[in-house]
Amino acid sequence: MLFRADLEVCSLRYELGKDVFIAPYDWRLAGDGHEQRRNGVGGYYPHLQALIEQAVQANGQPAVVLSHSLGCPTILYFFHKYVSDQWKAQYIHGWVALSSPWMGGTTLVQSYLGGWTLGLPTWLVPHDYVRRVQVNASSGVWMSPHPKAFGDNPIVITPSRNYTAADVPELVRTIGKSTWGNQTGALFDKLQGPYGELQSAPVNIQLHNWYSTGIKTGESFFFDTDLFDGFDKADQKTVWGDGDGLVNLVSLKQVEEVWPKTDSVSTKVFPNCTHFGILSDQRVISALAEYVGAPKAMNSTALFV
Repeated sequence: MLFRADLEVCSLRYELGKDVFIAPYDWRLAGDGHEQRRNGVGGYYPHLQALIEQAVQANGQPAVVLSHSLGCPTILYFFHKYVSDQWKAQYIHGWVALSSPWMGGTTLVQSYLGGWTLGLPTWLVPHDYVRRVQVNASSGVWMSPHPKAFGDNPIVITPSRNYTAADVPELVRTIGKSTWGNQTGALFDKLQGPYGELQSAPVNIQLHNWYSTGIKTGESFFFDTDLFDGFDKADQKTVWGDGDGLVNLVSLKQVEEVWPKTDSVSTKVFPNCTHFGILSDQRVISALAEYVGAPKAMNSTALFV
């Protein structure tokens, strides 16, 4: 759970464990890893479904699901692939998706090449401090820029070659052992294409797509050497574009610009708010309070993912 708001202050009087619930998940896994438990990991979706059913039955009202960041693709897969349309109609009032990397982001490519510092200065967190975890997570494929969204725009630029989103699998194979090489590359073949096919509103779900803009977000990364096996370098220059500081705008706005049009989807934009700052932004908290406190959702159960 990455969202924190005092619903009591908002006079909505939700009570944790009674009509508001937190549903944490293993962020290393893509959707298929959540379907059932294997080798001691996974199996999130059965528990999530059971939690929603128990909460809704106890309160007599359908649930409002709130997700943030990777939680949004995780819930999108759950709605599309794991539960039935009838189940969604019965148990879900609505879904608020915050800051979703619907089609990934360029920061993940930066992570493969030299790690990501979580936005902290390199004197505090070395550029490759969490890299071993980042590159070994199947969810990283979801978070990588999808060719259908990023097209031919160069993301990695070296003295002899430019790499686009479509070249990322080749890129991770080239730098080899530092990104688990062929193993990670194979995950793109397995996961990225099917995930792209999920880009539409789930049936019987009212989706509220909320995101932020106006924060400089890396679009292209320049390196002074070509890539090689074991490559581990921070970029020498970054070309910035719009987004929330972590997810590029082209990914954030997929819902309203690319997804099939439907009356079940709405978008709200919060300018000048960061990817993690959206979790404590008063505008967002007020909008959420207004939504869950509206007459149609007044008695809804709230679930945070």
